[in-house]
Amino acid sequence: MKFRKRQHPDSEKSRKKDNIWYLLATILSAGQFAVISIFITRGMGIHSAGIFAFAYTMANLFSAIARYGVRNYQVIDIKEYHNWHEYAGARFVTTIFSLCCVLFYLNAGKENPGYGREKMAVIFLVTLLKMIDSFEDLFLGMAQQKNKLGAGSRIVLFRLCLTTVIYCVCGSFCKDLIHASAITLGCSLLISCALWKMTKKYFFLSESRIRKEHIGIILKDCFPLCVSSVMLIFLGNAPKYIIDLWGTAITQAYFSILMLPAFMVTLLNTAIYQPVVRELGRLWQDGETGQFKKKIIRQCLVIIVLELIIVAGGTLAGLPVLGSIYAVDLSGYHKEFCILLLAGGMSAISSFFTILITVVGCQRNVVAVYAAEMLVYVILGKAGIQYGIFGVAGLYLSANTLLSLLLALVFYLGMKKAEEEMHEKNIICR
Repeated sequence: MKFRKRQHPDSEKSRKKDNIWYLLATILSAGQFAVISIFITRGMGIHSAGIFAFAYTMANLFSAIARYGVRNYQVIDIKEYHNWHEYAGARFVTTIFSLCCVLFYLNAGKENPGYGREKMAVIFLVTLLKMIDSFEDLFLGMAQQKNKLGAGSRIVLFRLCLTTVIYCVCGSFCKDLIHASAITLGCSLLISCALWKMTKKYFFLSESRIRKEHIGIILKDCFPLCVSSVMLIFLGNAPKYIIDLWGTAITQAYFSILMLPAFMVTLLNTAIYQPVVRELGRLWQDGETGQFKKKIIRQCLVIIVLELIIVAGGTLAGLPVLGSIYAVDLSGYHKEFCILLLAGGMSAISSFFTILITVVGCQRNVVAVYAAEMLVYVILGKAGIQYGIFGVAGLYLSANTLLSLLLALVFYLGMKKAEEEMHEKNIICR
């Protein structure tokens, strides 16, 4: 895979190309679960699809622990206070901790009669597969930090394409989730190592020594981001945990199919605003608050317009298309589907405000917000499942709406406080 050297990496044309590559990589990442699920549902049945859906959900949660919320922190570290090796050291620590969490979870799951050998093995293997994504995210963050997001995105895109194809082919021929997951894991690991080894010279990695105290600083500074990102993913998939506790694998499969468009709404929006994180960080650090606010308003409008288009399209043709693709009857789930689409839009807005909160430096207040939403699920979760998928979907929309409002409030108050502090410093300097 070859990358041409660009003379003007900060040009508008170059940034647009980088954003397109990142968008394509994110679309594939968003669609990977959907594509694999199609082959599993058609080839192995709805019960196996339910097991895979929950395994993928748990893998995303453990992957968030491994990522530790470092990505945005790394990207806005434009002056490279921490070198790449220190970020890599921090990621190694968080990945080991995440794997320990997986083993603890599976050991505790042995007592649950719904956790058989197949389910536990698939959860473990799919989690290991997502750990590759977590470590790859470190390289992608470095590429974005060095203004080479397009190059990093092409590597991720290529690897995800091969991984998805391998999983689908193995699933079709093996007819066994465990074998398909194990083969895909091995192939994906080899592909990822080969790609990044071939292309690392394009990113100009420094030979700086590792300062252990800097690894500690990264872990300390990003701990609130880790908690908030893990809780965000946990809360985003809370309905699936509720179904796992009190529902069946078949209900899990139907809910996961209905939730796919909502999940993709969130990831597509992430693809749109993630490339501007570096620019938002620069505007804020340079004190250009006027441009900073204008860019935020523009991004919010983009999220709202995209959500309206998706809801309109999904209402008209979403269920028939999903039903034909997955070969299941979804005709009785129209209300649930519309509710989940709206919930996906609210989730996208809350994710955007989480990034903005990181930029202005008031991320420690986010944990309390997520704790409040988690309390909603704990109190109302069992009551919601009694009304089936409709009750769980309604609870999901209500919780996401509450989360978006609270995060917007935290960001507004944090930004105002930071602006006042900057104004006071300017007065003292004068």
